[in-house]
Amino acid sequence: MARQSGQPVDDLDDPLDPATQESLLDAWRKRYNLELPVHMAPSDTLLSRVWREMQRGTVTVIGIDKVDSKQTPGTKLFMAPLGVLLDYCDAVLRHATDSNATIEWLKIRDEQCRARMVELARQQWPLGEAFFKAYQEQELMWQQPPSRKRVDPELRAASDSPPSSKKAKTAKEYRGEAAATHVGSSRLVSLGGYATLDEGETEQQMTRVVRQTEHRMSQRTGSGDDGSVAVGMSFMASPQPRLAAIAKSLAKARHVQLVASDNGATTMGMYNQSAARDVKPMGCAWPCRSQVEALIPTEWVYYCGVSPLPQTHLSLHDKGPIFVISLFDGIGAAFVALLALGVTFRAMTVEMDPVATGVCAASFRNVAHFPDARSFTAACLRQEFQTHAYAAVLVLGGSPCQDISRLNRSRKGLSAPRTQLFAEIPRVAQECRDLLASLNIPIPVLQLLENVAHGPPEVMTEFCAAMQSRSLIVHGSSFGWVRRTRMFWGGDGHTALSHDVQSALPKDIAGALSEDDLMHLRWVGKKPWPARVFFQDGFKTCFQPQANIGTTTDHVGFATFTRSFEHPRLPDVAASDEARRRYQEGERAYPAFAYEDASLLWKGREWRQPNAQERATLMGIPSSILQWAAPEEEDVKHRERVRASLIGNSFHVPSLMVVLMILLQMIPVVSGIPPPMYSAFETCLHTQVKRSVFQPGVVDACPGLLTPETLLERIQQQFVSLDVQWPVLQVDDKVRAAVRKLQIFKADCILRNAESDFGAPQWRQQNHRALAASALGAQRGGPLSKIACQPLIPEKVDKATHMALGTCLPSPYHTHAVLDPDASFAVRAMVAFGPCIRTWRRLQQRAIRTVHTFLSPWDAALRNLMPEPVFKVASDKCPAMMTATAVLLDWPDLTLGLRFVTGFRLLGQIESPNIFRPVPPATPDPPDLKKEFLQRAPAAIRKLEAFLPQAEYTQELLDHTVKEIETGWADGLFTRQELDEAFGHSCWLPMQRFMHVQACGKQRPIDNGRSNGHNALSWMLETICTNTPDFAAAACRALMDLLHKSFNVCPAWAQVVFGTEDMDHAYRQMPNMPEEAPGLVVGIWHPTEQIVKYAVMRAHPFGLASAVLNFCRLPTLATAATRQWTGMNETAAMFIDVKPGLREALMEELDTILQYEATDDITPELARSLKFMRALLDVVGVACTIPKLVLEAFQERETQITPLEALAVLQ
Repeated sequence: MARQSGQPVDDLDDPLDPATQESLLDAWRKRYNLELPVHMAPSDTLLSRVWREMQRGTVTVIGIDKVDSKQTPGTKLFMAPLGVLLDYCDAVLRHATDSNATIEWLKIRDEQCRARMVELARQQWPLGEAFFKAYQEQELMWQQPPSRKRVDPELRAASDSPPSSKKAKTAKEYRGEAAATHVGSSRLVSLGGYATLDEGETEQQMTRVVRQTEHRMSQRTGSGDDGSVAVGMSFMASPQPRLAAIAKSLAKARHVQLVASDNGATTMGMYNQSAARDVKPMGCAWPCRSQVEALIPTEWVYYCGVSPLPQTHLSLHDKGPIFVISLFDGIGAAFVALLALGVTFRAMTVEMDPVATGVCAASFRNVAHFPDARSFTAACLRQEFQTHAYAAVLVLGGSPCQDISRLNRSRKGLSAPRTQLFAEIPRVAQECRDLLASLNIPIPVLQLLENVAHGPPEVMTEFCAAMQSRSLIVHGSSFGWVRRTRMFWGGDGHTALSHDVQSALPKDIAGALSEDDLMHLRWVGKKPWPARVFFQDGFKTCFQPQANIGTTTDHVGFATFTRSFEHPRLPDVAASDEARRRYQEGERAYPAFAYEDASLLWKGREWRQPNAQERATLMGIPSSILQWAAPEEEDVKHRERVRASLIGNSFHVPSLMVVLMILLQMIPVVSGIPPPMYSAFETCLHTQVKRSVFQPGVVDACPGLLTPETLLERIQQQFVSLDVQWPVLQVDDKVRAAVRKLQIFKADCILRNAESDFGAPQWRQQNHRALAASALGAQRGGPLSKIACQPLIPEKVDKATHMALGTCLPSPYHTHAVLDPDASFAVRAMVAFGPCIRTWRRLQQRAIRTVHTFLSPWDAALRNLMPEPVFKVASDKCPAMMTATAVLLDWPDLTLGLRFVTGFRLLGQIESPNIFRPVPPATPDPPDLKKEFLQRAPAAIRKLEAFLPQAEYTQELLDHTVKEIETGWADGLFTRQELDEAFGHSCWLPMQRFMHVQACGKQRPIDNGRSNGHNALSWMLETICTNTPDFAAAACRALMDLLHKSFNVCPAWAQVVFGTEDMDHAYRQMPNMPEEAPGLVVGIWHPTEQIVKYAVMRAHPFGLASAVLNFCRLPTLATAATRQWTGMNETAAMFIDVKPGLREALMEELDTILQYEATDDITPELARSLKFMRALLDVVGVACTIPKLVLEAFQERETQITPLEALAVLQ
């Protein structure tokens, strides 16, 4: 497929929508007839990138060493470090050996740990971090020893005899009797009649499960040792033959559940696998609490379905662990929301519908099931809370709404028994609070109730009173697809969910109060959720989901999904005549309003209802969950109705996720520092910071530091040319402490008697290239080179003296890295604080925010003085804070903040910041701009207007320019006559704008500052000076040297992390001086009007030499502040996109070199190529060979590269 012009490249790693992922996996299964386990399936990032690249025809290689970290945002690391994977294998082997565990014990824990790793990987965690975090979360599970094996005498006898001497008993018959009998029924239930054994399974395994089940029953019910079971007891609860279909799952799960039959007798059934459709709900008279406690899960819940969980950018700061009690659970939509948010939890569900219970049990592992909410009591959780530590307990549910919804014309409201079930949520929550209080466990118990939004007023009032909270209204229609408005009540028993909602709203969620003082929440993201849905057989919706985003009224979408059954012949709800006709044709499976145009899928004139799987996707529920609903039902129509009803009774997952993000913010944040390690870290930290500037109190006692009053005075001095009405600022102790903290590097220089290190950047690596190269194991320059190192032995000495002096020289490998003083300070800070440096950095960042807040009135006053063109570009800049940064750093470039008020000069005499390398000017005196414009403008305008009609990418250039005008970065569009009237006839000098297309397809407009002489009109006394790639190696060398001096071995926390921070539209953030507008005009061809149009740039154009100098002033100051204030060893580097054709030229030179062997003669062609590459290496670094890694770096990829970036890997 041809690459589309201007295709964005920043969304390659974004997860695909669930429908696309499911279609790809379905295509895989149909093609290869192979089901991939969840831990072997491709990650979402890899799947999305490969799919999008195959669609665009731009297949690239994902660098495994450039993966975004989740534990340390903003950094990049290896995708799957071998050490982490081997450590996991070693730990698993050690646990299995120490515990003398069985393969089954190991398999269960390993699969659960890997499943958690897959969940994290689907949330874009790197594989190494995902494995490490998953193992940390499951570490307690690994520490639990395996249960003592119960040796059955009959099994022992069987194992002592030859394999063929005794026939294995099947699950159909045990000890001559049926495996299960129903109390009061003579019908026998065969365990194997409807079951099939998996490959590798034997019926003997299933029989062993039956024995274990009977053994547990005998312990709890007092059955005899002879194997007889008490009257009325049975380990299989249902008389229905369909129950046999899940017997093999019982053999896998090894989990049983105690339930009660109608006559009060205790029976046993499965709680970890699906149940048959026709199993009737049972009564709930629990004989004793110990039997209920047997249901409590001991492992974390994880998802085991095929379809992916919802992918979202929403994330929680605290992800548990929590204990979840889901009342009226249905098919487990609440678990989908929690797992999609990354929450770690154990769970119990309460649901009477056996079909829904079976779906939930088959889709989520380690979930305990309870049949009736009315008989559930929190007392059975005592042992669970005593055994495991949780951050909170969550009790939630959506109570039955049949007698509340306005769809039911005969609704009974509060008088209906099922309406009263809502009270079970606050009851169970209060019981949990009382239990935790008696156990002295201070964790919150959160409660959440969901129901319809248009119930009777008396019902809504009762809900608010019982939940002690006003309702939140979430409009499901704002997510784009389904009109499903729901109310949520909740809180923690003290604070209501509706309290201060605005401060807790997640990203892309907006809230507004209605006239009745209720908070309405809606989705305002860029795309619907889910972003796209692919419907079967080419059917489509008749509406655009994007139009519904952010709306609460006048939305067009699918009607609220309801249960599916045969409705009355005459519809009892309002609907159009056409909908009523379709209602009769569609066998009245849904209410009449569900047959309106927007609620149906269309293909031409053909229409249909969304099927159950499509409804699940629209509700945010993985569609594969429904495969467990009535899987053996032969009546397809009945099976579809059952599945659609399950979806109609479920949560709208995106709405629930939004509410859960607000509710779970009530969990208090606790410290995660392990107490045993704290003492060791504290002792080491005291030793490292002793007698250094990092020791507490040293900075406060250091003399010679600036006070806030002096700082304010120096800031005002930089703006004397402006008539500024300075607001009065009150200096307090907090500001004084913050100002002193931000001068820690100056205090360090004073303590070391090295005050000359403070101030301007010294560019030591650039000024001492040979010394910097030797520290990294390379040599630069020959004996006669200007950049060579000074000779270690004086010249013109005899041989004996030379040998004698040579023996006194240090090893050539004992060199020190060449770094600027502030970079060395950052290295020393990392070594001194070690893993605690993040805490110190947070304190420093707090000081920065304090100074910024203190100076904010002055920033506002300076922004009010900005001319309108400057304000359009720099309205979010803080000139006073920039100047304060320069003053605190004793920075020579003190006018940077002023230029963000007046604008930067790009033509004539360019301001020198005195921080870069000085150069002689091109001419003795600055040019006269007005005179130069008069001389150059006529010819330049004629040349431009003659060339632009034949230019390429005219429409794309027009679109880019119009977008810049709308953003405020430019003014226009103008004709030639309009500019003559504004600036005078031929008193303005235009630049040609052309399009540079990168290899990935990204388009970048370039303004040619050379063709019409703009660069020649820039009179500069400095040129930029940036760090080379050698800086990273030098900083690592300095860090390792200090670590070896301070520690015997390299600490585990000392791992180098590399990352980049890219300024978005960097040049467009630099405002131009309004007086220079006549010389900052760009010209483009308007393909519609067929004339040349012009735009006046308000921000720096990309193509002027002076723009590079002006821009580099900002990142150079930011780099110095970052190093000196937070101890981060950052570097400012310029990576400018190369011109078209340079990449191909470099590849030709490399091909020329590679076609020769090392022993071949040097031909003139080879000599030219070698000279060219040698000159390139002299600029960017030293290398003796060009490895394969460099050659691969020149291949096409998604990010445009330069020779500097490619050859940086040599360092």
